[in-house]
Amino acid sequence: MMNDQRTKQYDCLGAVIEHDGVPHAFWIDRNGRNRHFWAGNETDQVMCQCGLDQSCIYRRKKCNCDSLALDSSTRFDQGKT
Repeated sequence: MMNDQRTKQYDCLGAVIEHDGVPHAFWIDRNGRNRHFWAGNETDQVMCQCGLDQSCIYRRKKCNCDSLALDSSTRFDQGKT
């Protein structure tokens, strides 16, 4: 089995990855499927690296880009998939 990990990054300013349980951002895998996890292994839930290691700006969120209420800063989320 080939390990084909890639780093993904999503830059955001007022653009959430997930809101109220609805995914708003995705990447497309090599089979043409929309994927919503931004770090870790294949999963059906939205997850960024900061969500996996509990280091997101807003601890209740799984991605930094979902922390819109804090201020109007440009943010990013990334991870290896």
